[in-house]
Amino acid sequence: MPSLDHDTNPPANWPPGVTYLTRSRLSPTFSKPHLPLLHDPPSTSSSKPTNKHPQSQTFPKDLIKIKKITQEGHPAQGQLGLVALKRLEPKTKILSYLGVYHTRPHPESDYDLSVVRTLSSEIGEEGPTTVDIALDAARQGNAGRFVNDYRGIGRAPNCQFVDVVDCNGWKGMEVWTLGKGVNKGDELLVSYGKGWWAGRQGGG
Repeated sequence: MPSLDHDTNPPANWPPGVTYLTRSRLSPTFSKPHLPLLHDPPSTSSSKPTNKHPQSQTFPKDLIKIKKITQEGHPAQGQLGLVALKRLEPKTKILSYLGVYHTRPHPESDYDLSVVRTLSSEIGEEGPTTVDIALDAARQGNAGRFVNDYRGIGRAPNCQFVDVVDCNGWKGMEVWTLGKGVNKGDELLVSYGKGWWAGRQGGG
């Protein structure tokens, strides 16, 4: 197997075949005219794309660990999740969600988060078209990709995805604890949202 282009040595329990990132990257097929839409507010000039962000995001090894799920009945049994190594206080950033920025259409991925969705100035056969930019961590990402949905595990999520602007001035995502925080030993859980589940009904 060819060596993966990791940004640095992956944390413990990192799965083989996935490139570990400390910076999100642009897909080689990213539609360059749409790059200004990643900025907040949107840039009025053509921004020169960079392959990697100038500042890296380190794994918070003092806060969480990647753990294989062995619990019977857990929806992600046999897969990986994130577990708190100590009490995580409410409304605290845990880590960024890193991956590859791409413009849709794109192959379906369970690790895809939409960061920009807006009407385009281009007019299609049925009227204005939609520009959809997403951040996919299926093949390249960081530990944010292991945050599981709370359904079938807990009564409610204890974390959430938060829209942010990163060090490039680009729109991105972070994982933050919710109002009650996360106790030591508990799994970090978010809500993927009804739209995520609706898109997978009947599809497994």
